[in-house]
Amino acid sequence: MILIYLLLFVAVNVYSQQQSFLPTLSHPLTTEHETKFLSLQSRNHTSVPETLHVVAMMAQFQKDSVSTTTGDGSFDTSHSTKKIIDPSPHDFSYFSDHLLFAKNYFAKVSNGKLYIDYHLLAPVITLPKAMKKYSPSKTSTVFKEIDTLVMDAWHILDSLNPSINFSQFDSNRTVFIVFHAGVGRDVDLASTYGYDPRPFDIPTLYKSFLNFKKNFGNDFIGFPVDGGTYRIKNSIILPETESRFLPSSFGGDVFVQLGINGMICANIGSHLGLPDLFNTKNGRSGIGRFGLMDGEGIFAWNGFIPPEPSAWEKYFLGWVEPQTILSSQTAITLPAVSMTDVEDTIYRVPIAEREYFLVENRIRDAKEDSTTVWVRRDGLIVPLKFYREPRGYSSGNQDSLYGTIIDVDEFDWSLPGGYDTDSTYYNGGILLWHIDENVIEEKYAANEINADIKHRGVDVEQANGAQDIGEVLNTVFGAVIGSGSAFDFWFKENPLRVKKKISNTFSPKSFPNANSNDGANSHISLNNFSERNARMTFDIHIGDDEIKPLAGFPKNV
Repeated sequence: MILIYLLLFVAVNVYSQQQSFLPTLSHPLTTEHETKFLSLQSRNHTSVPETLHVVAMMAQFQKDSVSTTTGDGSFDTSHSTKKIIDPSPHDFSYFSDHLLFAKNYFAKVSNGKLYIDYHLLAPVITLPKAMKKYSPSKTSTVFKEIDTLVMDAWHILDSLNPSINFSQFDSNRTVFIVFHAGVGRDVDLASTYGYDPRPFDIPTLYKSFLNFKKNFGNDFIGFPVDGGTYRIKNSIILPETESRFLPSSFGGDVFVQLGINGMICANIGSHLGLPDLFNTKNGRSGIGRFGLMDGEGIFAWNGFIPPEPSAWEKYFLGWVEPQTILSSQTAITLPAVSMTDVEDTIYRVPIAEREYFLVENRIRDAKEDSTTVWVRRDGLIVPLKFYREPRGYSSGNQDSLYGTIIDVDEFDWSLPGGYDTDSTYYNGGILLWHIDENVIEEKYAANEINADIKHRGVDVEQANGAQDIGEVLNTVFGAVIGSGSAFDFWFKENPLRVKKKISNTFSPKSFPNANSNDGANSHISLNNFSERNARMTFDIHIGDDEIKPLAGFPKNV
């Protein structure tokens, strides 16, 4: 279940809004521009991909004028003239574009192994209650009010449009989405203001069949539609936008731009079975912006561009089969995972029976052709090309990205990177992951895989020499939560290891070290990392002065 509360460290812009709305029943992928765009994005796959149906609807609330929720209960249907991301009108085409983004995202990050077949259903329905009535308390763990929202939404849609043929969607391969009017209750405003000015907004989350059964009882078999012949057994609840006006200490309100692309992709990831990889007990980061299922990844680039899933997330979903290394080797080649012309290459280095390292190359611009973002503006798809990070195109400022983002050539552009004080541009490198399947198995059901900062199931071995992701750090700007940086990648002449006079080696004696989670010496060392590149190399040594494999090991038996 995805439910994120994040501190707001984002750039802000001020503007005013106007409203209007014209829903349409036509499929969004019909214009000449869209057809051309899809042909450019097509991939040649060696096998038939798995298909996931995504069926979405749009629900608004009874109008109200309360100040404790965002908006008046209806969708923002104005035709915005402001140069912002995710501009209104938030109508059929707007939500279709966000589903198209999810389709493009999963096609690329799965190397064509997952195909999203999405359907946005009409008409827009109006729920029988105001937003506040569907908002659970912040201490709730069962979210009964949201269950009622989902039940009402699908019942009303089915009654208003009985021609919808739900039986075309395989119930075992379909995830349902309710896009609702308003803003998500998904960022920690209380930490910023000392109170939450919108406490009755609706939180974003994924509700599984088992989760629904907890509230409706064991007799629950799904929400009936199509005359009771089909049962909806899951739903993702998502807001129309995460952008909002917030009070400013300088007087007046400021407009904070936050996107829903990361939210959509992460909640689909939840449906696929991925657990949350942030600390679900306190909301702090667990793996930073190095994967999808962390608040930092979900809100990377303010929620508009999520990074690729981590090596373990892809391994868990069956999108990649790591190559296991059992003996010492030199100059092991490691292509960047965002290169679209090759299958992902990830190496697995066993520590114990159910504990191992995963090694992957994550480069922000693996094709070395800058980054291209496709946005829709005024009904047209426009490609925007950026060289590195010019003004208005950075993780903290996306002023140049106005419109609705529907694709990015390399999603790993949202990884930590940028310029150092010496004007050197840092673009990624090798990531080392420490995976403990004992922790994963034990904590998976409770969704607490990374809740114990000392023994995470999926952990980044940070090259900066400080395992500080999720830790409270005291800085000149006050206390902040560690979320990873460009120097957590392993590469030749990593400046933080050079400045700290730390050997650029990952071993049982390094920091971080290569020992097992119970402190046992793994006798594994990785070093000689090459310069940051789309094809990097490294050496691995298995065995040391204490223990070495027999000559000729391993033998094929």
